[in-house]
Amino acid sequence: MSQGDENGLGFSLNYDPSVLSNPQAALGSGAAGATLITNSNQTAQGRFGVLLALPTGQTFAAGTRQVVVMTFSVATVGAATSTTIGFGDQPVVREVSGVNANSLPATYNPGTITIGGGFEADVAPRPNGNSVVSITDVTQLGRFVAGLDATNSASEFQRADCAPRTTLGDGRLTVSDFTQAGRYAAALDPLTGAGGPTTPSAAFIVVDDLAKRFGVTSVSGYLRTLEEMAASRVVRVTDSSAPSGGSTIMSIEMAAQGDENGLGFSLNYDPTLLSNPQATLGSGATGATLLVNSNQAAQGRLGVVMALPAGQTFAAGTRQLMAIRFNVATLAATTNTTISFGDQPVVRDTSDVSANSLPETYTSGTLTINSSPTSAVQFNALNYNVGEGAGSTTITVTRSGDPSSTASVRFATSDGTGKEGKDYVAAFGVLHFASGETSKNFTVLIIDNASVDGTRTINLTLSNPIGTTLSAQSTAVLIINDNDTVNGPNPIDQARFFVQEHYYDFLGRYPDSSGWDFWTNNINNCSPKPSCTDIQRINTSAAYFLSIEFQQTGYLVERVYKAAYGNLLNAPVPIRFSEFLPDTQEIGSGVIVGQTGWETVLENNKQAFAAEFVQRSRFTTAFPTSMTPAQFVDALNTNGGNVLSSSDRATMIGLFGGAANTSNTTARAQALRQMAENQNLYNAEFNRAFVLMQYFGYLRRDPNAVPDSDFSGYNFWLNKLNAFNGNYVSAEMVKAFINSTEYRQRFGP
Repeated sequence: MSQGDENGLGFSLNYDPSVLSNPQAALGSGAAGATLITNSNQTAQGRFGVLLALPTGQTFAAGTRQVVVMTFSVATVGAATSTTIGFGDQPVVREVSGVNANSLPATYNPGTITIGGGFEADVAPRPNGNSVVSITDVTQLGRFVAGLDATNSASEFQRADCAPRTTLGDGRLTVSDFTQAGRYAAALDPLTGAGGPTTPSAAFIVVDDLAKRFGVTSVSGYLRTLEEMAASRVVRVTDSSAPSGGSTIMSIEMAAQGDENGLGFSLNYDPTLLSNPQATLGSGATGATLLVNSNQAAQGRLGVVMALPAGQTFAAGTRQLMAIRFNVATLAATTNTTISFGDQPVVRDTSDVSANSLPETYTSGTLTINSSPTSAVQFNALNYNVGEGAGSTTITVTRSGDPSSTASVRFATSDGTGKEGKDYVAAFGVLHFASGETSKNFTVLIIDNASVDGTRTINLTLSNPIGTTLSAQSTAVLIINDNDTVNGPNPIDQARFFVQEHYYDFLGRYPDSSGWDFWTNNINNCSPKPSCTDIQRINTSAAYFLSIEFQQTGYLVERVYKAAYGNLLNAPVPIRFSEFLPDTQEIGSGVIVGQTGWETVLENNKQAFAAEFVQRSRFTTAFPTSMTPAQFVDALNTNGGNVLSSSDRATMIGLFGGAANTSNTTARAQALRQMAENQNLYNAEFNRAFVLMQYFGYLRRDPNAVPDSDFSGYNFWLNKLNAFNGNYVSAEMVKAFINSTEYRQRFGP
């Protein structure tokens, strides 16, 4: 504190050299223009001398002035500590001088430096950290939480126990600490000096904290609130079955509320029945970090810690967190065994993005181990990988157990982070296992767009097993690895890519080489260029709708729905995109027009599809078997717009052989198919279907889906096509869709 008459001063600083070292002095903000001289000869003894003086005749301004700034290196300490820095006379005697070189009286006050035991969550490198919290610390803290490493000192436990942040820990190491470390590393929270408990504590419920978090003022009130909240957030093991002597995959799911960032828990199982547990992330936990502690697997305990990146949460709804594969013991009799949750080696805890613990309920699951061989189908892997430029990839489904009977199972894809029509083409179908068959494949088409998308995922699902059962591994994830580092030119402008996408979008298959070459050359070799290119692209594009293959598959599906149900409620179309895709792929499976035997494959597909269609619940509700054959046929005709001639009607009624009802499934399927393939219905629906397929094929959506909100766009193009008597070139319909921004943005910027 200056009086305004001081010209210079000298002093020595005394400090503990075991805590502070390497002192460095610099002029402070209040000593501009002064000369500074330091003496560091006695720093090893904790003494540092300082002299500073302003030019002759000048004085420090009155008031508080910063004259010197000292910098020290600070030793690593095991726990928070304080150290004093005082004033002395060695090597420099204390004195303050006026402008006339006269000594001035002064008081010297020591100061205290509090040295924390590092920062909260600063646990790497072990044992003292490095005053930085990074992903390395997050990983190490996860190992503490998972029980893979143990803290070795009070200071290390104190830094690891960093949640709740408001209390600098709660005496436990749980997934909340893992989440909080992630927040520090991501700079979502400022670094905080280490504090809080230095040893584990069994008591961690603080009523004052509960009142703030849950609005309750007593432990009993908190417990009631906890029960109510936990009732809706459930972590469970799903029930399953497995063959004796084989392997099984158990799925761990969470009924998420949308605010969960991470979870920790232990699974308890009978190690005499289940062994060698292997855990992988589930389809609902993409991007999460997974840590597994199998140190107690021989005792039937497996520890799990998983968390999403800081600030992210699991989407609300049922989410598959992980899948765990076990080897199953060989048993003489069918046995049920329980897989439950516990707290060893990992304590049960669910954390939100702010590292607060969330209430939850844990539900055990039952695994039925069948002593005699039974058939079960499953994906042969939990995850598949494909490069974006591969064009397609093969997914394998296997059948375990007894393969002596026939069996079938449906497969389907759905969006993960990858988007249908932009990253891949949806795949649907039925896999049929003949007697003795144990493996079947299906193909997923991959779109090589020019956008930088990063790694994307596609969900794979098996369902509706017939003659077999689903194993636990009835879901899997296909990972598409991006091949773009910068956004490139839009590949849809290249003839070969343009043609490839038409095979994908309209025929649902990878191009056969002869057809691919033919249609590519149809664009590239036109004359005169460049004026011919646009019209050739338009005609090539339209050719896929007009092709025999599409007319007998996709367009047939449209007419089947028209005959069965008429138009959708308050809509001018009979079918939704989500209905069209799987049914078109079912009829078109294995069909390549021009290849030997394609007619037989198509006919078999049509028969199978019609037989299955009339047994769907929607159809049997609309057409109960109590209807007479005449009522049945007339209802189809009404839906189709009364297109049947009297002779056509009589033929269809005759399929039932004079029966009083329509319980004959074969006849129902034949009648539906005859109605759908009726030439009058074909002609009546042609333009409507042509317009509808512009949306389904090019835009991969319904006509009234976003960015549209109604069918005005569909009606506009239908009216225009009708006005030009179906001439798509004159109507400029195909041109408009293939040049639209929405279509082009599927493939690039």
